[in-house]
Amino acid sequence: MRRRNPVRSPAVTKNRKKRIHFSVAHELETRPAKIVSEPERVCMRPEDARLVPLVVIDTRERPDLDSLFASYAPETVGKVAIQWGRRDGAPKGTVTLHIHFIAPVKQLLMLDFEIVRHGVLVDGILRARELYLQGTRSGDADTQLQSNKVRVVVPNTQFDGIWEELLIDELVQRSKALGATDLHARFLAQESIRRWRTGPS
Repeated sequence: MRRRNPVRSPAVTKNRKKRIHFSVAHELETRPAKIVSEPERVCMRPEDARLVPLVVIDTRERPDLDSLFASYAPETVGKVAIQWGRRDGAPKGTVTLHIHFIAPVKQLLMLDFEIVRHGVLVDGILRARELYLQGTRSGDADTQLQSNKVRVVVPNTQFDGIWEELLIDELVQRSKALGATDLHARFLAQESIRRWRTGPS
């Protein structure tokens, strides 16, 4: 059994006065995994054909994750603890999902999502309350095809309201940077979010 070392991975909520620290077993766990799938990618859940967001991550810089995926049988629901937040040291304009796998393997996985680029993906995860994870290595398609998909339940952690504010703020700033007025930028932000959630009118 691996001993949890006192190395810390700090995260902060939108209210920067509130900080949460995660213990890690190895320096590798302090590295966020690289997301290589398109934000709109989904996977069909076998029992009811429901479409669930799929996040494919490159394990080349996180070889410890190969053993994580190998420890789960196909379609297994991972036993995890979840926390959304804004990670210290993360790129600007991102939110981080911390996934602490508890069994059968203890592992910390951090996913940095770009608020604008991955907005539809984060929105989908929060609405579905789950996601599928799959590992691959860059340039090696066979690895992705052979790796097991791990289903991760993402419970309500009271992040939805914070996410709504962050998403609108980032979309508004992007539109204003392209020359839109504040009023028009807010309209464009709301319209983008509406299309994600209901489809085009």
